[in-house]
Amino acid sequence: MDALSNYNSVALHSLIRTLAPFVPNELIPDKQYQRIGDISTQLPVLRVAGFETDLTRSHTGFVVRLAASDINSVVRRQLLFVARHDPSGVWDSILKVMDLPSVIEQWLKFDLPPGQNSDSMPSVFCRLTDAMINDDYVAAPSYIHEIIETLSKNKVEKSTTVLLDRIYQALPPSGEVFQIGLLLARQDKGLRLLIRGLTPEAIIGFLKTIEWPGDLGPVYGMVQCWSKVTDLIFLSIDVGSRVGPRLGLELKYHKHFVEFDPRWERLLSAFVASGLCAPKQKDALLHWSGITRESSSVCWPEHLKGASEWFGNEFEPVIVRAINHAKIVIDEGAIATAKVYYGFYLNWEQTADLDMQNNRKIRVSVE
Repeated sequence: MDALSNYNSVALHSLIRTLAPFVPNELIPDKQYQRIGDISTQLPVLRVAGFETDLTRSHTGFVVRLAASDINSVVRRQLLFVARHDPSGVWDSILKVMDLPSVIEQWLKFDLPPGQNSDSMPSVFCRLTDAMINDDYVAAPSYIHEIIETLSKNKVEKSTTVLLDRIYQALPPSGEVFQIGLLLARQDKGLRLLIRGLTPEAIIGFLKTIEWPGDLGPVYGMVQCWSKVTDLIFLSIDVGSRVGPRLGLELKYHKHFVEFDPRWERLLSAFVASGLCAPKQKDALLHWSGITRESSSVCWPEHLKGASEWFGNEFEPVIVRAINHAKIVIDEGAIATAKVYYGFYLNWEQTADLDMQNNRKIRVSVE
């Protein structure tokens, strides 16, 4: 690896190290956080990254975003280096998907179950461009086929094609397939769709139409319950020859959110009351949200110290930390687990604003 590529690997690892004080054992055990650091040395500096904490199991994930706006020549060079040294061919496929006109960004998720070594193979979740999201159901599945076949290097099974067509036909006018996921890090390497724009009533009607195999009664009750403490619910379904029995409900606030948003305390308190989250986990997640300033950090990345000198004292680099969304997984009519996804990104802020408003609410968009 050349010096520039090595610089970028160290840079992302440095950000992970800087954020360690905000990620206690209640969220990510030390050994798993060290594994995240190991994975980060294989990746370039990316604008948005974050973590997944399963609140009911000792399971952690590390998530990074590959967006078209983030891919400059240096990042592409390092990704090419990773792809050349990856015998599985997954990273080569990720690079090819980056160039598809139907995809605006990819989220790469590294699963880190306890007791297992770090795996450099991520699951890949592709967000479609708005033009593709809004396309009609006749054309849209062809984009999904292209993404699946590029990532998996296999043709889509005919039974899956038929089911995808039925899914698109079942969507109400407000419903959209927002994200397509290939669970490449898992044994079954399944396909997952994330659907937005469904009301609680529409979720039940949609699941009935696509012949979801579970009991809709408990699902309706859960959707109604959790819709009272969140703005949006996205539905995730597993797709193969038929719809899988497990469902995911992603609980979100509107696209632009603030890291000091008091609504997260309400939602996490509901998790605690439902036995899905320990009080210490809730407190740790609420403490995560905020801003890490260079002037107050005891472990600021070395590569950013030089960058801040370009702006003098007028601007200061900060790491913005925010909760992105929560998720409950439904299996056999009950909540099997609950998860929270929380992320960070580097930003530049006016020093005067930071000094005058240390607790101000900075609007961020990390969806």
